[in-house]
Amino acid sequence: MSLDAKPKVADDQSSKEVAKLDKDEYVQGDSLWMDSWKRLRRNRAAVIGGAIIIINIVLAILAPLLSPYSYQEQELDTNNAAPLWIINMFPVMKAADQTQTLRPITDWQVQIETGQTVQQGTVLARNEDGDTIDAIMDGTAFVDGSTVGVTQANIQFYEINDDWEVLLNNLDLMRPVDPGTVIARNGSEEITVQQRSNVDIGQTSIRVKEQDGGYVKVTDDYAIGTDHLGRDMLVRIMYGARISLAVAFVGPLVSFMVGLGVGLTSGYAGGWLDNVLMRIVDIMYAFPTLLLIILLMAFFRNSFADADPGSFRYLMGQADAALGGMLFIFIGIGITSWMSLARLTRGQVLSVREQEYIEAARSIGTDRLTIVRQHVLPNILGPIVVAETLTIPVYISYEAFLSFIGLGVNPPTPSWGAMINDGAEAIATYPFQALFPALALFFVMFAFNFLGDGLRDALDPRMRGVD
Repeated sequence: MSLDAKPKVADDQSSKEVAKLDKDEYVQGDSLWMDSWKRLRRNRAAVIGGAIIIINIVLAILAPLLSPYSYQEQELDTNNAAPLWIINMFPVMKAADQTQTLRPITDWQVQIETGQTVQQGTVLARNEDGDTIDAIMDGTAFVDGSTVGVTQANIQFYEINDDWEVLLNNLDLMRPVDPGTVIARNGSEEITVQQRSNVDIGQTSIRVKEQDGGYVKVTDDYAIGTDHLGRDMLVRIMYGARISLAVAFVGPLVSFMVGLGVGLTSGYAGGWLDNVLMRIVDIMYAFPTLLLIILLMAFFRNSFADADPGSFRYLMGQADAALGGMLFIFIGIGITSWMSLARLTRGQVLSVREQEYIEAARSIGTDRLTIVRQHVLPNILGPIVVAETLTIPVYISYEAFLSFIGLGVNPPTPSWGAMINDGAEAIATYPFQALFPALALFFVMFAFNFLGDGLRDALDPRMRGVD
């Protein structure tokens, strides 16, 4: 009912009629959860974060259906390849020459001349069946016997005839020629190499191409290129989302199962049990969390590697291998993820267990388990959910770091951390191999941060009714 609504009172003060409100003056109020949902929807950062998370979940689930390539099949012929838009985005990357052999040469008609400047899509050769070989990039075209191609390197062509004396032999032409080397001479006229170049001498021409002409294979078959083994980067990033999202949900699940139970028991029971449980938490906190996870992962990897068939260790190792190395990661993160939640839960329980409604429940003989389940837990769940949501990026970063240092998932299972590690080794020449998995990790972690901040504001009862 609106506070501004004014009841209609009869003019006759002696009237015994009860004051009533008109029907149109009734205002439907919002519950706490509905008001929280409305505030969450008005938080644009939280909505964007939620949308990014949903998109990643969909891509992770539909990854096998969204690409014809596998995340593990190696195509060494297309390793370190990238589409032209990526090459143009990084000045350090230079496209390798496009070359195509015409077989058989008699079936093809060359449509360009050596030294001709061509644009992407220009027809280089055409056969009788109407098939064409098109330029995949802008550059200078060349014809070399039965091979046509395009290069973006600085290339020069010199016309020669019988009056020219060639000063290089076949052995000299097998390796790059140093600057200042004279290639051919005609009296006082000379052809000299200005930069370290590859030289090709024909019957009527000499071709000089800078050695630093390009090294990245150009292909549009892969949206964001391939890694050093020729595997599709986009597909591996989508499969890598499965690993990060699995950790994002398993970590809080384990934390809730263990930390919530320990915190509720410790906070409500009190006494010696509270002291014992909190001392265990203190001992766990004495170890740096990340270092403890690393030690656990190293222990698991070494202890379960050579177990006897049929033993428990062997079964655990087989289960971990079947999950691509994820089982031990779940165990390692689970062992260290519950302490913070246990402390938070205990503090929340201590703040509500002496409230009047708890005393009222005790006074009518309600047992402890029912009080905890029906009165304590519902009143502390909001802050706990928010706090655990804000720790999800920490779990994701743990998994990425473990994979980065080689203690995470087993190859060829893709992980963003492992992909960043592989890309970092070639970041000077192929920066895109580290950039795109790093961006995927960045966006997902920030998405969970934005969503957690939005949930914190939305579930805060003090923010009710505040935009």
